[in-house]
Amino acid sequence: MSTLVINGLLFAAFLIWAICAPAAMRRVVEGAIWLLGALLIVEIVSGLVMLAAGWPLLVAAHRWAAHLMVIIASTMMGASLALLIRHFRRAPGAAILFCLVSFAAVALVFLASFTGYLGPFAPGADQETKNRFFWLHGFIAPILLALLVPFWIAAIRCFPRASKQGEAEEQAPEDAPPPNDNPYASPRGD
Repeated sequence: MSTLVINGLLFAAFLIWAICAPAAMRRVVEGAIWLLGALLIVEIVSGLVMLAAGWPLLVAAHRWAAHLMVIIASTMMGASLALLIRHFRRAPGAAILFCLVSFAAVALVFLASFTGYLGPFAPGADQETKNRFFWLHGFIAPILLALLVPFWIAAIRCFPRASKQGEAEEQAPEDAPPPNDNPYASPRGD
């Protein structure tokens, strides 16, 4: 019950944030996705070295990085829904794409978390089941998530940039001369 309340409060906070300060929200979400990618690298490296050496410090790093990944992924789910609601009118395709990629990333993080806990601690499971959990946890989920994180970053960059008034910014060419109000001036500016 408390998880639903916390997620509901986070979603409400992200929705208000996305409405009031969309540019800041977008930077925070993109930074969180980059952090999730860095944690994924920590997870992959610590998992591979832990498999070979079994050092206790790497076991702890693997475990706590996984906890942080689950927290970030579930928080990003609320943020992605808030961004979907915020940008649906102006860029429905980008908003839906970002939300679907977010759902897929959260599902993969939860799959890796579930198989990581259940694999070694399934006392009644036979060896085939443990092998399936090992392959899902150690190879399939991390590889799919590693392929999805760059796509997730590209999906958030598809949103139109918002100005302070909430409308899309129009980029003026920097080399263009300022407009001249004199109707008798030559095009060269003489």
